[in-house]
Amino acid sequence: MACSSVNDKETKETQSHEIETPTLMSRPKPNCFSRLAWIVVLCIAFPIVGFGHGDLHERIAVVTSEIKQQPANAELYLKRGELHGLHAEWKEAESDFDKAEKLDPKLVTVSLARSRVSLARNRFKEAQTDVERFLSAYPNHSIALIVRARALTGQKQFAESARAWATVIEKADHPDVEHFYERARVLVAAGPEQTDAAIKTLDEGLAQLGNVPTLGLYAVQLEVARKRYDAALERLDAMMPRTGRKETWLELRGDILASAGRKEEAEKTYIKALEELHALPARIRSTKASTDLEERLKKKAAKGKG
Repeated sequence: MACSSVNDKETKETQSHEIETPTLMSRPKPNCFSRLAWIVVLCIAFPIVGFGHGDLHERIAVVTSEIKQQPANAELYLKRGELHGLHAEWKEAESDFDKAEKLDPKLVTVSLARSRVSLARNRFKEAQTDVERFLSAYPNHSIALIVRARALTGQKQFAESARAWATVIEKADHPDVEHFYERARVLVAAGPEQTDAAIKTLDEGLAQLGNVPTLGLYAVQLEVARKRYDAALERLDAMMPRTGRKETWLELRGDILASAGRKEEAEKTYIKALEELHALPARIRSTKASTDLEERLKKKAAKGKG
């Protein structure tokens, strides 16, 4: 399959890369489209058989050889441009895109490739312009819809980005955790009056995808930000595992209680977290993460007594 072809298979929704789970007390900010994200999306949209981390230059050399044999093949220039993009060789990528477009002005996939490169370079307006051109031909293309949403976020057009993410979710055969999470993030960025809409988006994601910590913890965070502590605790309790390790969940529960001014309950919860931690095998308790947690819990419990 040619790297630059657009067919029915490629226009179907694909799974997006994983995103970090938010912590409770940090306010997430809309992220720019990193080089890693660009690599993931490019590989999803245009899979290259036999591609690996260590052979980018080899792949470029192979395509260059093919170009020498077929100098009028626009798709080969597009393919090489995409490979240059994966290697953050922006000038070379743009040169190949220009050549591909000159050879075949109807090859609209060039616009999608340009938009991804612009997004990776934080050139958000250019990314939007190019991806809109591609979407005029393929309005339901999942990757292009995501690029548009992120390009709008990059321009701080948060309300428009939220609508764009809604379209991503609507058109997706199988909406991804990231879709709901990013829509909630841009709604929060749009202003405090959109917090309830953000929580609703997270709840819609949880209803479709199940008890996903990324969405659930962000909803807890937003409830705390609105000082709706009981709602936050209810959400957290629903997520807390019935078996297995609970010490970090209990720490989070104590933090919410402390924020609500319920110091005695917070202290008891921190002590319970310490008990859970002390019940673990010595090899786990001796790790840096466990010793740091123990120190943190002791300080928080002591503060509650004060």
